[in-house]
Amino acid sequence: MNILPKLNIDSVDVFDACVSSIKDAGLRARFVDSKNDILAEFRSYVGHAAMENLSCLKSCEHGKDWQTIINSLTKGHFKQLYTQCMVGPDSNGRVYYDKILNSIPLSMCPLCDLTHVDSVDHFASKSRYPIFSVLVDNLVPACMKCNKSKGASVISKKNESLHPYFEHSILASEPWLYAQLKGVALPVAKFFVDPPAHWSPELKKRISNHFQDLELESRYAKRAASEIADLLS
Repeated sequence: MNILPKLNIDSVDVFDACVSSIKDAGLRARFVDSKNDILAEFRSYVGHAAMENLSCLKSCEHGKDWQTIINSLTKGHFKQLYTQCMVGPDSNGRVYYDKILNSIPLSMCPLCDLTHVDSVDHFASKSRYPIFSVLVDNLVPACMKCNKSKGASVISKKNESLHPYFEHSILASEPWLYAQLKGVALPVAKFFVDPPAHWSPELKKRISNHFQDLELESRYAKRAASEIADLLS
């Protein structure tokens, strides 16, 4: 995984742009009236992420778009705020979606570094945490494979994964991913993670979850097999 610098995009601007694209005047007014409460939740997310404690976020049930999330706004309202008012090609929020999508050097997925970015992933899924559907710090440019592999689980201490915007810099300065070659005529690479002993148990767990959730052992092995075959041909 590659650590990403936090994007120079203000989530308040993104929220305002998306809300301004809501066609229903009544719904738009409800979002405006709830703005301060929603922004407080945004700040809470950033605070918990910085403390590596996103498991403290309040989640909602899977499905059930009628669930009230905050004030009179439902899960469905927040999901539409993203899909219609940020992703929608004619929406005021689309410019920010495109900035996030195109923010990666060489457009390589920061989660796997194997394929090109072609989607925006919600680190805390909008199915479980819809209030963060347009929060910039929750939106990670990623390849579709990684995006879909992450699923939509409630974040817990046991399943929390690496967050590209908030992880410690030691991930980039100390080795933790290794490969072992087996065989002579046609070597096969087996990839595994082995973080340094002095790293925290929490970081080690996030690394393990990241590696397993994104199926990186098999994906890296396939890429290595292709490159080895090219070298031997």
